[in-house]
Amino acid sequence: MKEELNHDSPGSKRINNFSQNVQKLSVDHKVMDELEGELAKMIGLNDLKEQLRTWVIQVMMDFERQKQGISIQTKLPPHLALLGNPGTGKTTVARLLGKLLYKFGILPSDKFIEVRRTDLVAEYVGQTGPKTKKKRLTFDNFDYRIDEAEGGILFVDEAYELTKTNAENDFGSEVIGEMMTAMDKEKLSIILAGYPEEIQQMFASSNPGFRRRMSKLFQFDNYSSKELAEILHLKLNTQGSRFYGFKLESTLTVEEVGELIQRMTTKDQRNNMNAGLVDQMLNNAKENMDSRLYTSNYFNDDLLRTITNVDLKVSLKMLGKNRETGDKRTLLFASSFEV
Repeated sequence: MKEELNHDSPGSKRINNFSQNVQKLSVDHKVMDELEGELAKMIGLNDLKEQLRTWVIQVMMDFERQKQGISIQTKLPPHLALLGNPGTGKTTVARLLGKLLYKFGILPSDKFIEVRRTDLVAEYVGQTGPKTKKKRLTFDNFDYRIDEAEGGILFVDEAYELTKTNAENDFGSEVIGEMMTAMDKEKLSIILAGYPEEIQQMFASSNPGFRRRMSKLFQFDNYSSKELAEILHLKLNTQGSRFYGFKLESTLTVEEVGELIQRMTTKDQRNNMNAGLVDQMLNNAKENMDSRLYTSNYFNDDLLRTITNVDLKVSLKMLGKNRETGDKRTLLFASSFEV
């Protein structure tokens, strides 16, 4: 037989007190809606998307605990590492995370400063002969970029290239030391990006405190042939894309384009280029389309905008020729693209 709850009992009073103390989260839920909207625009990467959702909720709740005066270990802005091959969307995700950290109130601005080794290399006069100019990484430049990024995100692409000690960089350990110091700032979040093996090797050979300062490592998978086909269609239909306004002939469905990519490229080629392969495909296809129309001496508005099955096949053959002849120019050009 159930015992009726006495509303004057101690248990009832505890429940009432708990109910009165419950508050709504102060974080704007529109931020989570924005995250979902941005993730919906990204092709594939389903495992990564789930990791991002989980991590963003953790960041949001820890920030709420801080605002309520609850002591937690994590009080500084998060520092992250994005591990993946070129063309898998690392820069896009880094920019998105920067915007979210700003909207959560964790960072005071949505400033995004991107740094890679080539930005920090300067010429100097070497000791081997008169007026002999060499290139080397300048530590002052890196220090300046850290100060420039304060208040927002410092995105270090191919971070391991900055930390290597060689003829052009004789202070790799100093770079890591400087980054570790910067990671203790209250208004700066550092995001590292690069090949998975290289990033892990950098952590293994560095001060253990460097790895401990990283809040989270995100793994970016390579795109499948079908996902690359979806990206190609997306680029043709997205305003702001260089290829917006062009279209594929009606027979070139996502499935058909995916099968072409699968059949006419190698796995290594797809994994090394990812979305960059799509950019190069479209560049090559447009080049063939222009030559085809010029040679035929006949065109109309529709023909000027339509990429044919033949154009795509020729574009993929061009990629294959570069591979067979050992010409790396196309690969290097294409792999520099991010989704």
